[in-house]
Amino acid sequence: MYKNHPNDQPTQADTLKRFKRFAECLAVAGAERGVIYDLPRREYKFVPSVLCDILTQHDGKTVADLKHIYNPQNTPQFNTLIDEYIDFLLQHDYIFWCDEEDLELFPDIDLHWDAPHHITNIIIDIDANSRHDWVSIVEQVQQLNCQHLQIRSFVPQTLSFYDQVLSHFLTSVVRSVEIITAYSPDTAVEAIQQLIQKHLRIRSFIQHTSPQYELQVESENGMGHIAKVTDCIRSANDCHIIDHGYFTVNIQLFTEAQHHHTYYNRKLGIDAQGNIKNCPSLTPSFGNINDPNINLKQIAQTPEFQRLWHIKKDETAICKDCEFRYMCVDSREPYLGNDGLYHHHTPCPYNPYTMTWENDDTNKL
Repeated sequence: MYKNHPNDQPTQADTLKRFKRFAECLAVAGAERGVIYDLPRREYKFVPSVLCDILTQHDGKTVADLKHIYNPQNTPQFNTLIDEYIDFLLQHDYIFWCDEEDLELFPDIDLHWDAPHHITNIIIDIDANSRHDWVSIVEQVQQLNCQHLQIRSFVPQTLSFYDQVLSHFLTSVVRSVEIITAYSPDTAVEAIQQLIQKHLRIRSFIQHTSPQYELQVESENGMGHIAKVTDCIRSANDCHIIDHGYFTVNIQLFTEAQHHHTYYNRKLGIDAQGNIKNCPSLTPSFGNINDPNINLKQIAQTPEFQRLWHIKKDETAICKDCEFRYMCVDSREPYLGNDGLYHHHTPCPYNPYTMTWENDDTNKL
């Protein structure tokens, strides 16, 4: 990425220089403030709403243009404020100086999204009564070209159980596996590490319902993360968590959010009883994985199964006014309201109109 010099300001002779936004730094306006998504750096910064307007409505203009638009009375203090905004954008490498004739050399980023997978990720739930046909699951995962798998158990499981399950995926297309399992005091971190060394696809091994939180092994290159968490997960309904700690800023999620639901799009769930769903917590079922005639690829291609895939946050009440809408993966099921917008039965803990999180006024980000 181009780096601006701290003193890289137009000279008196260069007053016609234009400021140009780096294409991968995108401003998103919320109800009360904006956010700049820095996609290459995978980070974001809060900015005033007017700064979002400057980046989205006036990209390619001169500073003099801005001052004429926002300060027609030429008040010195407002001119100083605009200069400070420009300094901020330069300091964080959100903009650079450009000649007018060169503006067309820096097109906007392509926000198209697609993936060469019928299903991108699958969640498989397990409880004490589950009897999943893992051989069939692996065969069907291959047909879906699915690369990411989450196995979620509501009861403690032995490491030998996971070893046996993962052995079925040794030659599969799956690239990463996340294991979320009930806490057991008998599960030693050294034994988990041995499991991960044997099955290098394991991205993370998380024990939930632990008496205390503990990060046992930091991930390397995004793989091999081991932790215990206090979150209590007794069923699929306990997994609807929205928290700023789970926000993700990258070009894949940002572009997907322009066209699709970032949680349900190309996701498939198998609940603890083997029922095939968009997500294990939802009610509608499209068959059972233990049925010998079931075909996941055919199910995934039906309009009924894809119904939730195309619901965007820009079409959803409250979410459309939220500055986090392109970094949030929200598992709440949307429904269409009489106003033509989608809604949720469960309220989000973040309020974009007050910029506060539920039950935590001090967490005003």
